[in-house]
Amino acid sequence: MDLKEFIEKYDIKGNVILLEGKREIKDCDKEKLLELGKLITDKTKNVIFRSGNANGADNFFSLGVSLIDSKRLQIIVPYNKHRVKYRLTDNIISLENLDIKQEKKLISESKKNLKMSKLIDDYVNGNINRYSINLHILSEIL
Repeated sequence: MDLKEFIEKYDIKGNVILLEGKREIKDCDKEKLLELGKLITDKTKNVIFRSGNANGADNFFSLGVSLIDSKRLQIIVPYNKHRVKYRLTDNIISLENLDIKQEKKLISESKKNLKMSKLIDDYVNGNINRYSINLHILSEIL
């Protein structure tokens, strides 16, 4: 699939591109990731980019997005103060502010990953610790 096909297929209102990547990236790849974020943001008009605010590839791609249109970048954080100085947009969703118990579909879908099921139960029941706070599956389904 080339860029034109990608845009035709995915640049639809309501579509979200989830950003995932390695934390450790080569120096020579940093500029490429930034440029890719800029290119895709510039060539699309509808898609939203969602990031977990991680350093590394996520951050460089997000920086590229934010340089073109920071309003289309959405950051999902586990708690309100998570990496505040690295945020590239005001479009922040904090899991700390969500009433997870009200999100029945979110809980059901998240628990399909059996390895995460106990962590989901812990999180929903208020047992928030260093393991349950980092439920990446939650930010992917939101």
